[in-house]
Amino acid sequence: MRNFIVLMFILTCALCPNLYAAPALQRFEEIAQPDGTIIKVRQQGDEFQHWTETKSGYTILHNPKTKYWDYAEPDANGRLKASGYRAMPQGFVPSHISPRLKPPRNKALELYRQKSLNKTYQERQKGKSLSFPAALAPSVQLAAVGDWTPIPIAGERKLLLVRINFSDRNLVTTPAQWESTVFSPTNKSVTRYYADNSFSSLRVSPATHSQPGNPAGILTVSIAAPHPYPGGDRDPNESYATEPGILNLALAQAATFVDFSSFDADHNGTLEQSELSLYFIYAGYEASDSSDKFPSVWAHAWGGPGVTAAGLHVTDWALNGELNSAGRQQTMGIIAHELGHALCGLPDLYDTSYTNAGMGIFSLMAAGSWGADSSEDAGATPTALDLWSRQYLGWATAAEPGPVTTITIHPSLSAPDSGYILQTPVSESEYYLVENRRPAGWDLGAKYALGANWQGGLLLTHIDTTAGTAGSNDINNFTATGGRQGVSPVQASTAICDMFLADCWGSAPALFYAGNNSAWRPLDAPNSNFYDGTPTDFSLTGISLPGTAMTGDWSTTPVPLLPVIDDFESGDFSRLPWLSNGDSSWEVTDSGYHSVYAAGAPTIADSQSATLQTTVSTEIPGYVSFRYAVDSEFAYDFLIFFIDGVEKGRWSGSTNWSRAAYTLETGTHTLTWTYKKDSSEFSGLDTAWIDDLSFPARYELNVLLTGNGNVTPDVGTLVWTGSTGSATYDNGTVVSLTAHADPNSIFNDWEGACSGSGTCEVTMDAAKNVSAIFAASPAPTVTTGAASAISTSGATLNANVNANNSDSVVSFEYGTDTGYGTTIAPSPETASGTTDTAVSVTLTGLNPGETYHFRVVSTNMSGTTYGDDSNFTVLKLDQSLTAITFLPAALAVNGTTTASAAATSGLAVTLTSTTTDTCTISGSTVTGLSAGICTIVANQVGDSNYNAATPISQNITVGKANQSLAEITFTHPILPLNGFTTASTTASSGLDVTWFSFTPTVCTVANDNTINGIAPGTCTITANQIGDTNYNAAPPISQDIPVVKVYVYDGYETTAADALFALQMAIGKRAVDMSADLAPLINRIPAPDGKVTAADALVILRKAVGLW
Repeated sequence: MRNFIVLMFILTCALCPNLYAAPALQRFEEIAQPDGTIIKVRQQGDEFQHWTETKSGYTILHNPKTKYWDYAEPDANGRLKASGYRAMPQGFVPSHISPRLKPPRNKALELYRQKSLNKTYQERQKGKSLSFPAALAPSVQLAAVGDWTPIPIAGERKLLLVRINFSDRNLVTTPAQWESTVFSPTNKSVTRYYADNSFSSLRVSPATHSQPGNPAGILTVSIAAPHPYPGGDRDPNESYATEPGILNLALAQAATFVDFSSFDADHNGTLEQSELSLYFIYAGYEASDSSDKFPSVWAHAWGGPGVTAAGLHVTDWALNGELNSAGRQQTMGIIAHELGHALCGLPDLYDTSYTNAGMGIFSLMAAGSWGADSSEDAGATPTALDLWSRQYLGWATAAEPGPVTTITIHPSLSAPDSGYILQTPVSESEYYLVENRRPAGWDLGAKYALGANWQGGLLLTHIDTTAGTAGSNDINNFTATGGRQGVSPVQASTAICDMFLADCWGSAPALFYAGNNSAWRPLDAPNSNFYDGTPTDFSLTGISLPGTAMTGDWSTTPVPLLPVIDDFESGDFSRLPWLSNGDSSWEVTDSGYHSVYAAGAPTIADSQSATLQTTVSTEIPGYVSFRYAVDSEFAYDFLIFFIDGVEKGRWSGSTNWSRAAYTLETGTHTLTWTYKKDSSEFSGLDTAWIDDLSFPARYELNVLLTGNGNVTPDVGTLVWTGSTGSATYDNGTVVSLTAHADPNSIFNDWEGACSGSGTCEVTMDAAKNVSAIFAASPAPTVTTGAASAISTSGATLNANVNANNSDSVVSFEYGTDTGYGTTIAPSPETASGTTDTAVSVTLTGLNPGETYHFRVVSTNMSGTTYGDDSNFTVLKLDQSLTAITFLPAALAVNGTTTASAAATSGLAVTLTSTTTDTCTISGSTVTGLSAGICTIVANQVGDSNYNAATPISQNITVGKANQSLAEITFTHPILPLNGFTTASTTASSGLDVTWFSFTPTVCTVANDNTINGIAPGTCTITANQIGDTNYNAAPPISQDIPVVKVYVYDGYETTAADALFALQMAIGKRAVDMSADLAPLINRIPAPDGKVTAADALVILRKAVGLW
């Protein structure tokens, strides 16, 4: 069975599971060697790379053969093994064994864990569960743009905590204890933690089940499998071999009491974190809390295929051990941390490369998961989420202060907008956050690292959203981000400990407050600049004492920087009195900050140092500043700067060129830079550099005059001796010199420290010499400008004239070609001085549409200057059109009318139709084509003197035409009973005619105009034409036709001719077409010989004339 589980794990790992881990407690505890010797050790790392370390920093391993803890050493494959040398307090450590050894990191499993975080991130992007309390609803701030763009998360999340008994280890805590730890609404619990940090936006609630004796959200199962980690060192590469099998056994039992299908809201066969979060408690100990308690498991959040609950896929889960190192129930901090990953998609904010502490105690997602108030177990009071995490989840709306103001910062969890965001248009991805961290509420847990007397202060956090990758877990990995961690505290002081070292979770002086460090500016240490040294100009000064409403003076006023005094571009140390001493000498290298050279530390051995020193004298207070870069073993080999023997700053690791600045009072000072190595190891180029040193100084400015003129400065006063003026200025003073020529002279240019002919601007970063060159005035300099105020009869001529400091007479020449022909004086008529004089004159009486040429002419004592030719065209006259009229005013289809319009210029007007389906126009005659609106447009395009007129239009309605119907005719003049005839007529419009019978009891009419006699009498037929879009309805007309009956009897005999004659007489006709008129009647007589009786004929006659 165990081999099968291992095989299944190997298969599932190949399908990319996802892992998150909890950081080690890093608390020193005593463990006993088999001989009773006590050594102090602590756990280091996380689930993917953990080790046990002595107080002196040496990694130790439990030797399974001897049962002793030995110092670790690497084997041939780079893995750690027991060296055989026992770890002893103050004991001997062989020289070949190095401190700070780490086992290989499980990179494969670490890559797997990205999927879960990325999946949570993608679910949040889809906008799931985005309902917010009123405090957050108005504006969920998305902060600066970057890879880690905030996406809000809110709503209810169901949590099921499954407690697992193993065949070799049973739980010792109760379900009620875990209900209180996780779900209590009033005590410290996971539910309350997320309610407080999200301002009730996220609600963690218990999942329902039916297991007796266990409260909602808590299940207890017992599985037929041993604890997977019974004791001894664990190889992180094999730590999870049995986990999917164990969880499947636990979930199979849980399915008896839980309807897992009811949580699969989207019915996709998978239980996602937004539907149900599964958390497991293993009987035994929590490994991140203890070094030598077994069985134990290291808390983690994991995900991947192969785990199911009642047939549903479980892709993500989290777990931890039941007990801490004291044998008491494990506290809530670990669970809150792991759910920060699983529920919220937050990354770890401790440094997962273990180079430094990351956010340390100041965030749940770092060491804050181990927070505890005085006398509590670690993790009982996890500290609040940092402002970046809350902003990333949409739970905070950091305010942006104005340019200059006093800001008030309330405690972090007092309101969603209690913190501030400090950002600048220089960068969309790099900014700072400010929050007030107080020993109250969840932040009482910070006392675990900061001490029982901690009072609070301002936490400044440096954010770089380009660090790491959204949906991954590397934003604070110092190695992966190249040293630019995404969420990093700005430490006000490192006097107690430095969070950039792995051993320091933070200290009270790391926060800003009065009496510690109450100022944060571009030139302070730490400074407010970006990682690459770009100044933000952020200044927060006068920070108050810790309290519930801390204040500070905020501004973005740039701090002036002094010019560089020594940039080592001489290629040596000749500029200042430099001295190098120690184990080796500094040298000038070709690794300069902005140019070629810099001062570089030499190559030195372990435990050696090298110092570069100079002495400077200052007459005024100011700043000493310099650029520095370091490439060394982080936290162990340092570049250290001193002023008069007092340390001001130290740097290590891989640090790109940055700027440091410190105040320097009046007097003589010794500036010292020391590069110092520890006793072992090296990293990078193992050196440091400095460049661009500046400090307060004073320098002399000398100005030499050549020709007739003088020079004045904007700062200070020049003292003249003959043609040379001198003044002394502070280092960095910017002096603007202005040259003034005498009459009939001009200023040519500057020489020496300035060039050109404008204002000479000199930065006094050294002694400077400047020459001002004057000469006799030349002929005027002229520029013909463009004409302005051009009208239909005039224009204004413009030009600029520089008299070159010699009075000059000015005129304009103009005409219709470049021969000009007319001269006119402008205003003013005379130009003087050394700058351009604007001259102009207004011309009148010009011809509309005519093009004119002109130029400016000016004469002084040195000669005459003619300007370039310019030209302009007089504006044309405007014209307009009168309204279009129609005669007659009415127009019908097929009718005509006459349109007319006129232009004020008298020019001919063109008329067109824009509705050619409705009407056409030829000349001025408009013809109606169809009923509707006819639009006629009038145009006049202008000529050489007139602009085109604005077109006008006029509508006229084309009405319908009348129509009539011709008289109705029938194909037969009489209509026999049950016989037929056809009626016909036509409409003058040519449209189809409709028919109906006015005597429907006598006759009917069909759609094909056929009339059917249905009863004797007079048949009246009516014709209609109702019109269409172009014709009115025609007046209806009617026509009568008789309907006659025919009866045939046996008896009397007569000829058909007699009956015909009788009928002719009866109806008054003398000429009858036999076939057309009487054939229908005769054919009704059934006599075989064509004969009828007289009685029959008489009956026929009577019936025909309507007597019967």
